[in-house]
Formats: sequence, C-alpha cells, structure tokens
Amino acid sequence: MKEPLKEYVPALDGIRGLAILLVMGCHFFNNIGIFRLGWIGVDLFFVLSGYLIASKFIRQPISAGIIKIFYRNRALRILPLYFAIILFFIVIWNVLPASRRVLMYIPTVPFFWLHHLFLVQNWMYVASHTSGQLYNPLMHLWSIAVEEQFYIFFPLTIILINKVSNKIVLLSGMMIIVALLRSADLHYHGQMNAGHFIDNNLRYGCNTFFRFDTFLAGILLAYILKDFRLYSHLNRVFLLLAGLSLGGYLFITLYNNNLLSDNPLIISIGFTIIALMFMSLLYFVVRQNSTLLNRIFTNRFLVFSGKISYGLYIFHLPFDFFKNSLLHSYFKFLLYWGNEKIISILFSIFLIGIVYLISYFSFIWYESFFLNLKKGYTKMAARSLSA
Repeated sequence: MKEPLKEYVPALDGIRGLAILLVMGCHFFNNIGIFRLGWIGVDLFFVLSGYLIASKFIRQPISAGIIKIFYRNRALRILPLYFAIILFFIVIWNVLPASRRVLMYIPTVPFFWLHHLFLVQNWMYVASHTSGQLYNPLMHLWSIAVEEQFYIFFPLTIILINKVSNKIVLLSGMMIIVALLRSADLHYHGQMNAGHFIDNNLRYGCNTFFRFDTFLAGILLAYILKDFRLYSHLNRVFLLLAGLSLGGYLFITLYNNNLLSDNPLIISIGFTIIALMFMSLLYFVVRQNSTLLNRIFTNRFLVFSGKISYGLYIFHLPFDFFKNSLLHSYFKFLLYWGNEKIISILFSIFLIGIVYLISYFSFIWYESFFLNLKKGYTKMAARSLSA
C-alpha cells in the first residue's frame, strides 16, 4: 500500500498552466486551426477544481464550521479580482465622458451589469438566440459564474454522496445522467448543419447544470484516490480510460471535422468524454508515477503560468478583444513591416506578454493579500477543530 497522497503536488500548478495556455491560445490565435481546440482548457480547470476542493473537503468530518471555511476561502480566492475587473469596466462605461462612444461593444441587455455583480451572467448566454449575440470583453467570465454556482451546491453534493456506500458507482451514474439529459435536450431543441450546432451552443456550454459532469469527474477522482485499497488496480484502469477517452475525443472531432464546442457530438457526450480524459491525466500527475508527466508539468514556465493562471484568465480576453482595434489604430505602423497575418501573430504574442506582466503584479500585490487571509482563516479553523 502506498503512502497517502501529498496535499500539495507541484505538478498541479503545471496542469493549471496547461489549462490557461490552451484558453489563451484559443482566443489569441483562433484563426490557426489547431489552437481552436483550446476551449477545452476551461474543462480542465473545471475537472481540476472539482478534484482539489473535494480532495480537501472529504479528508475531515463535514460540519457547519468546515462549510463556512470552504465558502470563505472560495470567496477570498475568486471574488476580489473578479469584482475588481467588473468594477473597472463599470466605471469606464458609466463615469468617463467618452466611454459610451468608445465602449459600444457592451451588449444592450437588460441588467447586464447586475448579472455580472450577482455572478449569473452565464444564464444570459444560455438564453441568447445565437452564440455571438453577446460577444464582449467580459464574456469569458461565464465560467467564473458557473464555478461559483457549482460551489453553492458542492457541500450538499458531498453530504449526499457520503450517505451512499458505493460512492464511485453513484458519481459515475450522476455523470451519465447529466450527459443523457444534455443529449435529450439537444435532440429536442438542437438544429445542426454540416457538423455544427447552428443555434446557440452556449445553451449547453454555459449551462451550470449541463456542465456538472465535468466537476463530478474531479470529485470522482478524489474519492477514488481516497480508497487506498484500489491502488493496485488503478494504473491499468486509468491507462484504459485514458486511451478510450482520448480515442473518443479524436473520433468526435474527426467525425464532424469540427474542433469547436458547437460540434453536436461534443455537446451530447463530448463534454463527459473530455472530463474523463482530463480526469485520467490528473490521476497520473497526482500519483506522480510517470517521470515524463512529472517533468512536463513541473516545467518552470508551466508552473509559473499555473500560479498566476487566475489573473491570466481574468485579464486576457479584454486584450484579445481589442487586439485588432489596437493594431489598426495605435500600432498601425507595424502593418507596413510585413504580412498582416504574421504581424498580427507577433502582436498577439506581445499582448500575451503584457497580460503575463499584469497578472504577475496582480498576484504579488493584490491577490496575495487575500490568499494570506485565506491561509490565516484555515489555520485558525484547524486550531479550533483540534482543541
């Protein structure tokens, strides 16, 4: 029997780094085919989030105090930077004299700002008629809303799971049910053409309940790794699962020749297959029994990207959104130096560097203050529980 797993695995920061690089690549280099699959980075974040919070939560008896600490810590990690960017845009939109002329990209949706302040903006996109109708520089924050809404249900989910003897079967069944419900909804409401969902695919991608299977995959892994009796068989099981899920994902993308999330097979069963694929990756990284994976995900750049990944996620889309405007207005002179596509790629790399710089300073000067508060609350809670 192996030693209990360490609470902190450095390679998990590398996993975060991979996730954010996939997302930024998808947005900044969307015109380059292979980068379009980068949207799955959000799914990797969801699986990782489900695993991390569950692996900590299930190590101790659940009480009102533990639940309170959970919500407090999640709020301290997510909300300060989230509200900072929202308030920044609100101020620009409402206070600066020329803002209305400059920032006409903000959709004229009733209560647009209130949706963001109450973290329910994902439902705007679910209710939209087309995927691009609400495209704006804050659109990526739908995933923050989905994650926060998942946190609301998380403690109750764990309490219910703990009441069942075979937790692995229950969680697997819950994932299947989510996939079936999503597939049924797609069957009755979906309109497809040439391998693309031609209505609003965000009805599924941004729907909290239709994305539960992704979080559940992370929770499932946490429960599997908690049961040390299973360890002797897990490597073979997860090798098989990794092969099947990767093969399934490749089949889904090649069958419709579509890497995007508007692929109907992605919407129906693909989200679940991607979740299983990332769950398998996390397993081998957490178990630390693959030298190759350990070397990849302890790479300094990936680990650094992972540590500041939240800031990178928050800040990157506004820069990408204004990329073309900036290039053709303030950096137009660059276009005389060569091919516009190449200049655009180089300009994107420059903007990514700016995003890294801002995210780094945000992490050390702003986010770290709240992270230290979180650590302080956790230590006080640990002392009170052991008293």
